[in-house]
Amino acid sequence: MEHPDPLHAGLMCLVDLPPALGRGSLSGRIVWSKLHRTEQSLDGERRRYFQSGLTWAELTPGQLGALVAALDILKASQKG
Repeated sequence: MEHPDPLHAGLMCLVDLPPALGRGSLSGRIVWSKLHRTEQSLDGERRRYFQSGLTWAELTPGQLGALVAALDILKASQKG
């Protein structure tokens, strides 16, 4: 996932799926986080974007189904 601030390995987080991916909340644990890119806005402000990998933690069958459905939607959108 991509975000504006670094996250620390081991941090528990809640990921909310947007309506386009079926909605739902998933619990995860940050495994790694690194600076992915920086941008400079027209007014000179520097913006940093981090990416983090996570592992899903203790998903219920419903949450697992929501994750699988969201991944299927993303895969289908990349094929088109």
